Amino acid sequence: MLEGSIRPLTLAVIKKDNCFLACPGHDNTKNEDFFRLIGGGVDFGENSLEALKREIKEELDAELVNCKLLSVLENIFYL
Repeated sequence: MLEGSIRPLTLAVIKKDNCFLACPGHDNTKNEDFFRLIGGGVDFGENSLEALKREIKEELDAELVNCKLLSVLENIFYL
C-alpha cells in the first residue's frame, strides 16, 4: 500500500446472546490496546460484501449467511 493511501474496511457485527465477536489489536502510535470487529480491507475490484465474506473465510474459516448492510461510517482524512 502506498504511503498516505487510504484503505476501506468492511467489518461484521456478529452477536450471540449479549456478546459481540471482536479481535484484540494494538495501536503502536498511541500505545493503546483495543478491540475491533472481525473483517478487513476491501481489495480493488471487490464490493464490501465480497470482501467481508473473504475476510471471514480467511480469519475464521467460516461462511457468512443472511448478511445485510447495517451502516456505512466514513472518516475523512486531510493532510
